Amino acid sequence: MSMSYRVESQFLRGPELTLDRGKINVFEHLYEAAVSPGTNPVINYDCEYPKHEFLSYLVLFKNLVLHGSNLGNLEWLNPIRTSTSTAHWESLEAVYACSDGIWPIFFAIVNRQKYTGSLRNACYRVVDRNGNASKLYYFALDLQFLRKRVWTDGMIYLLPKDSFEQLVDDVGNKLEEWISFVPVRSLARIEVSPQDFPFINSVRVQHLSRPGQAINVVKVDARLYDNYVGVYELDPEITITILSDKERLLFSAAGFPIISALPESEEKYFLQQINAHISFVTGNGKRADQLILQIDDQSLTARRVS
Repeated sequence: MSMSYRVESQFLRGPELTLDRGKINVFEHLYEAAVSPGTNPVINYDCEYPKHEFLSYLVLFKNLVLHGSNLGNLEWLNPIRTSTSTAHWESLEAVYACSDGIWPIFFAIVNRQKYTGSLRNACYRVVDRNGNASKLYYFALDLQFLRKRVWTDGMIYLLPKDSFEQLVDDVGNKLEEWISFVPVRSLARIEVSPQDFPFINSVRVQHLSRPGQAINVVKVDARLYDNYVGVYELDPEITITILSDKERLLFSAAGFPIISALPESEEKYFLQQINAHISFVTGNGKRADQLILQIDDQSLTARRVS
């Protein structure tokens, strides 16, 4: 097992959006032509730039969020609850949208009539030590469905942001996801195909969960978390930090947002956002001296350093 494996390698770094005057003029013309009629038209996208660049431009410079769907003829989007996620912010009765130009394409092109497995995906905005921001993504589908035709054409809806509020996770991290508890009328829409998704060849195979198999979350004594809190080293360049807010065990690595660890037993925890498990190994006492991270088909051991 190579200890040079990095948690970051599970994520895809989004392409940088570069803008010049010519590109801005094209995007502005497309936008104005689409929203001016007020009739939710399908945008006639007849330019050379990738559609995800246009969508990224819209969420950056217009008061919009985006919603991806297999359905192509929606005018009003109504609050519904479709997720079975255990994360409270993912299972509300609401209209869901996002402030990202790539993420909604994934939802638009996964054929939900044929794909009934677990849908793992994430989008994070991260900032490096120099203050430079970038987007990181994670997409995974169950292996058995990748042998079938799970991709389809879909639609991205441009929604006014006025009634939306930005979601935060259990530990207060702002997400790229937004919700509205009232119906939202689409301003315009744009057709997308699998070829418009820049990570179409980078979707991961999912091994750790199976369709219909839920993670069995158990209740443990939160005082136990004190035995696990600390810093663990995978290699000299990457560490994992385990924290506790006295009610939950929290996982942090490589500058990513803090993730709440869901207990499967007193020693084993599930990291839902990255579809991984961590287990703690104790020595002679109760205090853990090692952490085992299971992600995809790899099992990685990190030793406690503080």
